[in-house]
Amino acid sequence: MIDVALKFLVAELNGFLFARTGTAGVADLSRIVDDTGKVAIPPASLGVALVNIDEERVMKSHLPSTVLIDGRQVLLQPELKLNLTIIIAANFVKYEDALRQLSWVLTFFQSHLGFTRDRFPSLDPREFTGRRFTTS
Repeated sequence: MIDVALKFLVAELNGFLFARTGTAGVADLSRIVDDTGKVAIPPASLGVALVNIDEERVMKSHLPSTVLIDGRQVLLQPELKLNLTIIIAANFVKYEDALRQLSWVLTFFQSHLGFTRDRFPSLDPREFTGRRFTTS
C-alpha cells in the first residue's frame, strides 16, 4: 500500500509540474544517495524518498468492530493509519532551477491538502476505498 500511495503522489506531482512548466516526468521515486554516498537522483530531476513511517495513534480507533458475514459475527481489527514522511530533493545543474522546482513542489502541497476517490479517480480503489489520503 505504501508503494501505491507514493506512486500516486509522484504521478499527481508530475502532472502538476507538467501543467506549470511543460516538462514531463521531473519527479521520480528514488533513493537520495546510493550505497557509496553519491547522489542517486538523476540529473535535472526531483527525487522523492520515504524517510519515516509512524502509526497514527491519536486519531486511531482502539476498539475492534464486529460485522456479520454469512450469519457469523466476525471481529475486525481497527484500521491501520500511518503517517509517511517523505523528502523531496532536487538535482539540477543550476541552483536557481532546483529552487524553482522545489517552489513548485511546495505550491503543489499547499494546493492539495487531501486526496479522495471522488476528486482523484486514479487512486487505487483496492487501497483507498472510502479513505482520505492527506498531506501535511
